[in-house]
Amino acid sequence: MNGRLYLICGEDDYLVDSAARERIDRIVPAADRALGVEVVDGRVETGDLVLRAVDTCIESVRTPGFFGATKVTWLRDALFLTGGGRVSETIVAKGAVEKLTGWLKDGLLEGQTLVITASKVLRSSVFFKVCQKQGEVEDFGGGFKSWELEKLADQRLDSLLEKAGLSMEDPARKEFLSRVGFDTRSLVQEIEKL
Repeated sequence: MNGRLYLICGEDDYLVDSAARERIDRIVPAADRALGVEVVDGRVETGDLVLRAVDTCIESVRTPGFFGATKVTWLRDALFLTGGGRVSETIVAKGAVEKLTGWLKDGLLEGQTLVITASKVLRSSVFFKVCQKQGEVEDFGGGFKSWELEKLADQRLDSLLEKAGLSMEDPARKEFLSRVGFDTRSLVQEIEKL
């Protein structure tokens, strides 16, 4: 039971996506990514499609890499894990999440790697707890108050500016954040323009 499971969640889609890509880049060599990464789309709108996505994900993880190469399965944007939504409340979708959770409880086998990304996952859910126990969870949170979002964006701005080789004085930073907002993807795009 030495497989790798990563659950990466949060409302900031840029941070979630970046963290998933960093994990994948560390695991699968660049030359093998075309065949070594299988993405299963979790943005589905019916219970039957949720079940199909879960089945495809499980089948992908169980299928070894091409010619023994390292392989990662990415269940991307699994909206059905958020709970409370129209799709996630269907009986079929709930059954699919229970199926995925039950399968993950046993742990992944040697050489199996699964990365799951979602905007929200109920921290009190059995699924979340299984992921904590069997793998690594990186939770970028959600439901922040506006002052918390501003503080987090200000902290991220430091690292984004440093990465771009730029700096800003305090008044410019405040004006930049007031115009761009607190979404990390927007911050990155506007810094790239600078």
